[in-house]
Amino acid sequence: MTSEASNLKIEDVVTSQKAEDFSNTLSRLLSPDNALRGSAEQALDHMAAHNVEELATGLIFCLRHHSSEVIRMQASVVFRKMILSPILVAIGDNPRKQKTTCLFLLPQYLQELCKRELLLGLQNEKRRTVSRPLSDTVAETFRRINMWNLQWPEILPVTFEFLRSQDPLLRESGFYLMESASNAVAKQVDLAQILPEFDRRLGESEVVEVRLACLKAVSSYLADSQSVGSFLQDGTESGHHSHAGGNRASHDHIARALNNLMRRIVQLLQHFEQNLDSHGSEDALSVALMALVELAGVKAKLFRPILQELLQLTLELMKDPDNPERLPNSALELMLTLVENATAMVRSRLPNLCAEIIPLCMRDLMLVEDDESWYSVYETLEDNGRMAQQALDRLALELRGKHVLPVAFRLIPQMLASNRWQDRHAALSTLSYIAEGCRREMEQELDRIMTNLVLPYLKDPHPRVRYAALNTVGQMCSDFQNDLQNQFSEAIIEGIVPLLEDQNFPRVQAHAAAALRSFCGGARAEQIEPYLDRLIRRFMFMLQNGKVFVQEQTLTTLASIAHTVDQSFATHYYSDLMPLLIQVSKEAVSKEFETLRGRALECISLIALAVGRQTFEPHAQLVLEILVALQQDQQTHDEFLAPYLAATWARMCKVLGHDFHPYLDLVMPPLLESANQQPEFKLVDPDEDASQYDEVDGWEILVATGQRVAMRTSVLEDKHGALEKLNCYAQELEGSFSKYTKQVHDIVLPLLRFWHFGIREAAADIVPMLFTCAVQGGYSSEDIRLMWEKTAKMLTAIISEQTDTEVIEQMYMSYSECVDILGPNCLTSEQIADLCNGCVETLQVVVERGQDRNNQLRDPDCDAEEQEVLFTDATIDERCLTSLCSTIEHVLKATSGSAIDGLGAFIHGLPDFVKAYDAVEGRKFMHSVFNTLIRYAGPRSFAFRKVFADPVLHGIQDPDQEVRQLSCVGIGDCAQYGGPEFKAYCEASVEGLIQLVRISDHRGKDSTANPTFDGHADPDSEERISAEQAVVALGKIGKYLGHDTAMREWYAGLPVVQVDSAETYSTLLAMVQNQHPVVFAHDGNLVDSMVRLVKVIVKALRSRVLHDDVGLQHGLAAAVKHVVERSPEVRERLRDTDTEEVVRRWRV
Repeated sequence: MTSEASNLKIEDVVTSQKAEDFSNTLSRLLSPDNALRGSAEQALDHMAAHNVEELATGLIFCLRHHSSEVIRMQASVVFRKMILSPILVAIGDNPRKQKTTCLFLLPQYLQELCKRELLLGLQNEKRRTVSRPLSDTVAETFRRINMWNLQWPEILPVTFEFLRSQDPLLRESGFYLMESASNAVAKQVDLAQILPEFDRRLGESEVVEVRLACLKAVSSYLADSQSVGSFLQDGTESGHHSHAGGNRASHDHIARALNNLMRRIVQLLQHFEQNLDSHGSEDALSVALMALVELAGVKAKLFRPILQELLQLTLELMKDPDNPERLPNSALELMLTLVENATAMVRSRLPNLCAEIIPLCMRDLMLVEDDESWYSVYETLEDNGRMAQQALDRLALELRGKHVLPVAFRLIPQMLASNRWQDRHAALSTLSYIAEGCRREMEQELDRIMTNLVLPYLKDPHPRVRYAALNTVGQMCSDFQNDLQNQFSEAIIEGIVPLLEDQNFPRVQAHAAAALRSFCGGARAEQIEPYLDRLIRRFMFMLQNGKVFVQEQTLTTLASIAHTVDQSFATHYYSDLMPLLIQVSKEAVSKEFETLRGRALECISLIALAVGRQTFEPHAQLVLEILVALQQDQQTHDEFLAPYLAATWARMCKVLGHDFHPYLDLVMPPLLESANQQPEFKLVDPDEDASQYDEVDGWEILVATGQRVAMRTSVLEDKHGALEKLNCYAQELEGSFSKYTKQVHDIVLPLLRFWHFGIREAAADIVPMLFTCAVQGGYSSEDIRLMWEKTAKMLTAIISEQTDTEVIEQMYMSYSECVDILGPNCLTSEQIADLCNGCVETLQVVVERGQDRNNQLRDPDCDAEEQEVLFTDATIDERCLTSLCSTIEHVLKATSGSAIDGLGAFIHGLPDFVKAYDAVEGRKFMHSVFNTLIRYAGPRSFAFRKVFADPVLHGIQDPDQEVRQLSCVGIGDCAQYGGPEFKAYCEASVEGLIQLVRISDHRGKDSTANPTFDGHADPDSEERISAEQAVVALGKIGKYLGHDTAMREWYAGLPVVQVDSAETYSTLLAMVQNQHPVVFAHDGNLVDSMVRLVKVIVKALRSRVLHDDVGLQHGLAAAVKHVVERSPEVRERLRDTDTEEVVRRWRV
């Protein structure tokens, strides 16, 4: 940039006439006159489209030099919305549109001018009403520059200059800048540099406005700072355990500074709380609390030194009924966020939290009025005390029954005994909210809870209490599914049925139907069938006479009952109900009946699934005609009915199977559109009211890199539902779906990277099915190759990039299924190399996650419950490793073992993985991988003998029984599949295998001493299983390598009754048929050897280890019969054993 350009000022670019024109345009934009305001908007839009330079410079001039603070503020806001918002434009010769902003379409010299003038404007602005939106605009500019990897080197020095200014307004602006651009600041400014400034500006000597701005900046900076985590790992106030030498002093100093900073924050909160009557304190406290909620969501352990103070503040705000609702709600949200993100820390440091919070939440649930409007509408959730409802649910889910139930069960009986219906209502509601989280502890008390605390209140004199009791029954039927139905089916149904007849209170009536639907979810047919006549008669009456919302719920419950009782429904009730449902679906056409019509379609399709195609056939064509008419009515695609219609079509496909194919072209277009729609995001300006983005309309407010973002979650639900239906069509139609296979593949493949877990999971499920459709639909080998090339590249890229082992597991499973479907020769050397890289990265991810768990286990707050959570987390990693190993198995199968040559980097990295990861689990995984390699790559595995030889041989004596078992399996597989290369290796293991068999405490000299042994596995006999695996391995060495000692020891170790034994007993049967001397010369006594043989076979047949091989079982039973009939002496010695029973059972 030339010196002339660097000295350029905005006055040099904008003429006085242009400045006046722009001033007038912005003035019209503020006009209450719609025509004037509309003309201003058109003028600005025209400039944005045709002369962005004039627009940008005009706005900059006004925000810098206009005399009116209103115009300056407006210019700042418009600049942010029009110059900085993302747009799609074609750049250069590239026809594909790219995302950018108007700022980056300006010539470079004008970009620099805008940045320079924005900083000058902020530096010289004296009005807070302008400086705040201008700070947001400067911060948004910085954020955009960082997103495009560009530079603005002047902003950080200017920001710190503002922080050190004597002018409090500039200090406030500096912190607003830092808050809004915290992600960029956190990357460029370290803790040691910024903490002193934070501490100073949070102090009491600073003006309140600056302290609040500083708090928000602190929260955003710490949330985005990567280095903060190292000061939270040790779980100590000074955090010095893992640091030594000179680093320790520095580390401890920063850790103490962080703790002091948090104490400064709580002092500021207390200041606001103590001065709520002062102007602005209420807003300030609310803003501060919500800023801390965002910090608690990602760095909860920072709050360790101030937990008690935060709890006390929350209690004070909750206890005072005069406080505006948002203050106690914000404080409670902060506490709940801490509970969810640092559960062990809260349990350890706040043992009284439940005792303090739960009674206040239950008190809030009592604040319900008997409003007449409640009776005329139907919402499944009560609308009182929403925050209290959430709090009870979230506390129970995180802290569990051990901490929640003592408090709740002390209060619930007292409240149920109250004369006030509100108290009884609140008690039952509490029970429903805590049931899911407290399931384990409540299971032990189910009888007392249901008999004393729930079921009696289905007969309560007040309808609101009956409603609450129904809600609790329904919730517990879901939370204690099967158990509750098995123990209380009669009491629950007998309690619900009278409420179905309560026409005086339709909302209670509808909720009784809803509770019954929940009951059906875990019930068996025989539990419902005794009441079926009474229920169906009642539902028929409700359908014809009830309010619309009662009819809607009745339809849903009917479908659940039909699904549960199945054939009973088809036999006795289908013919009466189906015509009525079809009538409803045809006649309920007005707007008010949209939900009813949708539920009728849902009910028809669910009943069709329950009764089967044969029963449904007489009505199928009529139902399909109704669906076709609705589908062809374009209005339904954008109306409420569309989701019901889409779900009904999918169920029809399941009922009709391949006969559904003619309707596919009709249902696919809207489904593809839903699957392909993009989530709707909107940036929420700092000065914008976020309440307009209502959850009811499907919106949710998120915070990302300091920016509030509104996301329409309803789009995600539609997208997920569409993917599930596409999967349904692909599974049911297979080759008949081939017309849409490629189009769906193009939509689904990018969704494997989608950030939403459910959508990503649904995409991973569909991908393999698409290859089934392509193969069966006659796609050319080249088309399938190209599809797989894209898929394999995507899957392995995600495996290599991801750090979430649940996601990685999904990708491995999808990869394996695809390879299985595509079969031999589907993999190229490049694809195998990509997979190998992914496997290496997976090992690294698992190691890092394991190290993180170890750090958490060392945390002084880590209690038994937290250890259980960490154990669950470890099992997720182990599942991921299992999926990895399974994928290698599928790949080796598909390549006849040749893929092993491309997996070298992964295989050679296993010893380091074992050292770095959990010792036992690492050894198990390494043995599993080796067993897979030897089984499916055979002699090729010998190239990696240096990696596996010692671990497998030593594994026979491993302290962990599972490792011993895997080692024995691997040695046996070496003998069976490894060829002559592994002969010496197997022979070297024989003595160790023999010792493993002989030292087993579960075996004596004659392992068949108890001939009536029933063969049921002892769950604690891991040592016996190890010994049996050693026996199987000896048998394979003897059989495949001709090792006589191994064969003799194998037979001496029989029977094998707890491990997969088909190979063992096939060998034994062949030896019996061939009169092998090892079998018939045991101890030199033929009769003894025959008796032993019969006992071995009898125990094998009774053990059920051969239940999948009927032919082998018959052969062994025939051998027993032959031996017994051949020798009277043998028959006499076996007279009181199970021999005759075995012979009779197998009819030989």
